[in-house]
Amino acid sequence: MLQDYINIQVPKILKQRNLSLVFGVSMLFANILLVFGILNKEQKVILVPPEINKTFWVTNKQVSKEYLEEMAVFLSHLLLDQSPTSSKHKRDMLLKYISPSYYNELFGRIIKQEKYLYQNNISTRFSIKEIEVDSKQNQVFIVGDQENYVADKKVGTVSASYKISFEYKGARYLLTEFIKLERE
Repeated sequence: MLQDYINIQVPKILKQRNLSLVFGVSMLFANILLVFGILNKEQKVILVPPEINKTFWVTNKQVSKEYLEEMAVFLSHLLLDQSPTSSKHKRDMLLKYISPSYYNELFGRIIKQEKYLYQNNISTRFSIKEIEVDSKQNQVFIVGDQENYVADKKVGTVSASYKISFEYKGARYLLTEFIKLERE
């Protein structure tokens, strides 16, 4: 009797074991495929800049043209709209967006400009007229009018062009160059 019971139950148990083994191996294979899928998938991350005027997108390898444009406008206003009272605050905000390779050079320029603004009571305001984005090179070219004031009197307006370059580092685009271009 015991032998009959064993002969009936053992095949059932073996069948259950084999089904469980097939199911377990299938789940393991599915998990491995999911891990590879997640690691190879390019994700878009939505970032919120200080001010949003256009929609844009960001992946782990590149950003949209609109994102570069928005960052260039934001950073150019931090650098070019200056007064003796606002320069320190704008410097502190700007330094968060600067690449380590460019940090010392730009920091020195900003400090020198702050001293000049404070000593001469000068304020500047930049109005952007044109923006051209080269997303392949991570560069933005801006053209506009730079107004200069001494105390509260406007002393002149100059047309100026700037080149702004970025690099992708640590899931962020950081400023690597901000130079005034010579007019042709």
